[in-house]
Amino acid sequence: MITRNCTKIGVVDSHPIVRYGLAALLNREDDLEVCFVADDGKDALAILEIERPDLIIAEATFCHDSCVIELIREVTRRFGKIPILVLSMHDEHFFAERVLRAGGRGYLMKNAKLPQLVGAIRKVLAGETYLSPAMAELKQRNNGGGKNRLGGLTDREFEIFELIGEGRKSREIAELLHISPKTVETHRGHIREKLGLTKGGGLVQFASQWFAVESGLTATA
Repeated sequence: MITRNCTKIGVVDSHPIVRYGLAALLNREDDLEVCFVADDGKDALAILEIERPDLIIAEATFCHDSCVIELIREVTRRFGKIPILVLSMHDEHFFAERVLRAGGRGYLMKNAKLPQLVGAIRKVLAGETYLSPAMAELKQRNNGGGKNRLGGLTDREFEIFELIGEGRKSREIAELLHISPKTVETHRGHIREKLGLTKGGGLVQFASQWFAVESGLTATA
């Protein structure tokens, strides 16, 4: 229950130590108070029916069946423009652009120190977008004509790329995403073109290597 006149924050993270620890740290700030914690996007959406925070801090998950991108879109669709700051252990060079494209207002790595997190919260609450200095510089270069290889994929292309990395075949991907195998093959061609890969096993190898790295990061969370 909110007992002070302060900014209300919701925290969504699958790890109890993270969400309750984060809540305890933020509650030390005079003008911030966590009004709810949730295990995942489904729980958060249910809580939002009765509790509306000023900002949501959400864990970055990118699995096709539990994705922060979908949470951002669903919150916007159902509850309006509640700003969402994504807290992540996944490489910002791969994922930050996708979060912003979906409507997220910031992307911060989980190894950030508390002052950096609080600064990001205040920046987003002020109506600005938060990225780390390194990522902000990269984004500016990309806008000037540079290219982030995975950042250039559409959300559907990235979803298929991720499933390829998991070892899924085109027919299996088609069944999971409820599209035709021919459509999957078309997307695979676009992905290869954007990543500068040749036909054959180049895409599978690249996606598998990427997925192995990301899975390793997940395992150490």
